[in-house]
Amino acid sequence: MVDDWREDRIGSAARGENPTVLRRLDAGFAVIGDVQFLPGYSLLLTDEPGVERLSDLPRAKRTAFLADLDRLGEAVENACRAQDSAFRRVNLEILGNTDPFLHAHIWPRYDWEPPELVVKPVWLYPPEHWRDPRFALGAQHDPLRAAITAELDAASDFWDAQAATFDDEPDHGLLDPEVRQAWGDLLLPLLPSAPASIIDLGCGTGSLSVLLAEAGHAVRGVDFSARMVEAAARKAAAAGVPAEFTQGDAAEPPYREASADVVLARHVLWALPDPAAALRKWVRLLKPGGLLVLIEGRWSTGAGLTADSCEALVLDNRTEAVVHRLDDPTLWGRTIDDERYLVVSRK
Repeated sequence: MVDDWREDRIGSAARGENPTVLRRLDAGFAVIGDVQFLPGYSLLLTDEPGVERLSDLPRAKRTAFLADLDRLGEAVENACRAQDSAFRRVNLEILGNTDPFLHAHIWPRYDWEPPELVVKPVWLYPPEHWRDPRFALGAQHDPLRAAITAELDAASDFWDAQAATFDDEPDHGLLDPEVRQAWGDLLLPLLPSAPASIIDLGCGTGSLSVLLAEAGHAVRGVDFSARMVEAAARKAAAAGVPAEFTQGDAAEPPYREASADVVLARHVLWALPDPAAALRKWVRLLKPGGLLVLIEGRWSTGAGLTADSCEALVLDNRTEAVVHRLDDPTLWGRTIDDERYLVVSRK
C-alpha cells in the first residue's frame, strides 16, 4: 500500500520502498521531509531498526551518524542557499520525543519567515503547518530535492581525492601477490569460460576489473568518481588488457539490458539509496543464464548490509542466492572480525 512506508520508515528505506529517500549514507538514510513549509526540510534516519537514541549505537557508529548529519546539513544549506536568496542557516536537531527511532532534523531557515518565528525554534510554528496540504511534499519540490541530492553526490569529490591512495588498502589495490592470488582463486572459478562479458559496477580503481581482464574476459567498469575511472584506465593500460571504463552511477548503469554474462559489484549495493531498485536494474543487464556476483559486508563501524538482507534482496529478483563467508584474512591483507561475504546467483 502507498502509505505502508510511513508505518516503518527505516525498514521501508532499507527495502527501497520509502519514496522520500535521497541517498543512503554511511550510518543512515538521508530523506526529504513529508512537509515543506520550510522548503528543503530533511531528516537523517538511522539504518538500525530498534535504535531509539544516539547513545544506543556503538561509539564508532555514533560518530558515523553525526558525520552523516553534518554532510546532509551542508547539502541542504548549499542547495537552499542557491535556490533562495533569503536563506539564513540550517538548524540541526536530534529530538526523538514523538517517533521512537533515532533521527535528526535539518531545518532550513529563511528571512521571509514571520518575524515572531524567524528567530524561534521551528516547533513553535502552528500545528496546522504539519497538516496543511499546501505544505505537503509533492512534485513542486522535485527541483529542490534534486539539488539536495546533487549536493550529497558531490561526495564524488571526496572519492576523487581518495583515488591517489585508494590502492593502499590491500583488498583495493591487490598489490600484495598473496592478496591478488586470493581474489583470483575466489572469483575466477565462478565465471564462465573466457572471454565472458563482465560488468564491474562501482569498479573503483579497477583492480578486480584488470584481474578478470588478465584472465581473458571482456570487462566493462563504471564508477561515480572520475579520478577512480582514470586510475582504472591507467591500470588496465599498464597491464596491457583492453578493459573499458566509464564514469557513471552504478545505480543507473549505462549499459544495454541483456548485454553481460556476469554482473559483479563489490561493496556497492549497501551504499545505494534504493538497493532493491538498483538490483532489479543489475539483473536486467544479464543475458539469459547470466551470473550475478555480489561482495558485501556488515562492517565493525555498523555500516553495510547483512548477508541475510543481501540474500533476501537477490531472491526478490532471482531464484538462487548462495552465500559464501569471506573470513580468509588473505583476502583483506589482515585479520577481520566483522561480516564479509559473497553472494552468487546463477538463475
